[in-house]
Amino acid sequence: MKKVLTLFTLAALFASCSSLADNAVPSVNNEAFRETEILYSNIVRFYLALPMEKEEDQLDKELTGLLDVESYNKDYRVRVLGLNALWNQLQGKKARAGSLLNEAKETGRQEELIYITEALLSKETLTELQKGEEELYMTRYLPLFLGEASFGEGDFGQCISYYEKLPGDVPLDIQQYAHKRSENAMTLYKSGSTDGSEADILTKEQILLGDFLSLFYEKSPLLPDLKGDSTDGTLNNWQEVNILTQDEEEETLLLRRNTALLLYRMAHYLEEGVSIGPDESWSGMSGDSPISDVPYSDPDFPAILLVIEREWINLVNGEDFNPHWEMEGKELLPLLEKLNDYYSLQAN
Repeated sequence: MKKVLTLFTLAALFASCSSLADNAVPSVNNEAFRETEILYSNIVRFYLALPMEKEEDQLDKELTGLLDVESYNKDYRVRVLGLNALWNQLQGKKARAGSLLNEAKETGRQEELIYITEALLSKETLTELQKGEEELYMTRYLPLFLGEASFGEGDFGQCISYYEKLPGDVPLDIQQYAHKRSENAMTLYKSGSTDGSEADILTKEQILLGDFLSLFYEKSPLLPDLKGDSTDGTLNNWQEVNILTQDEEEETLLLRRNTALLLYRMAHYLEEGVSIGPDESWSGMSGDSPISDVPYSDPDFPAILLVIEREWINLVNGEDFNPHWEMEGKELLPLLEKLNDYYSLQAN
């Protein structure tokens, strides 16, 4: 009877282990880690507001599903817990993120996701991220988060060095983001001290007229009598003196053409003898225009010619003005510096 009971117990134990094995991964192969890398890169895309390879719901489902898989591999387990902790933090579920973070720490394994999530949950984000940089032997996306934190604090020189540490085998779109961010940081670094609102404008790829008006009075002493109590007030003041037209508003997208017109009207306001409006002498000219994509007959030719001659806005390749191209934030500081220099010389 005792022998039979023992056999029965062994059979039950075997059945129990077989059932556990359905949701257990005693050893994890490279493919499993590669799957977590795909999930990680998509979480990073979400953080950077880049297009994701997976829908949010699908990503959430896959991440949650990994939590149900029991593994004896602590490196894999801490990775799964870290991914879920970071994802929940970015989703605004801080309590859940903190719980998963504590569970990840209990594995005793080092994982950059622990440092990143803890940093984002902390008020001292950059300081916490720097701890990870000091204590981890290898990193993946930590330099990117360090770069973003430094950028946010206005330390543009430091953030460039962080972006440069991003491994070369991360997905191309994330590499391109870091490269673009470094270029923007360099522009801001060269400009000297810049507060957060200015940095937001100067790193935009699409600039609105309201952005230009806001930055104008931060970086230029010109037109002090036209500065309003708000951006809308400034807009109205500029419209009253015909620097801006009545149909232009804060949300108007700044193109190279309408920027040239704005500067042309500004010159007319600031200077005596600068003509404005249709110029019959130009429209009647024959032959090829010196600006290949702006003919003499273009009603905006005089304005575009003026900004090119004064080097406020340059030709793209020595020939084309590309009037329908959008202005970028990084172009505004050089433009305002040229305006300031020009009128400073005129005053002297």
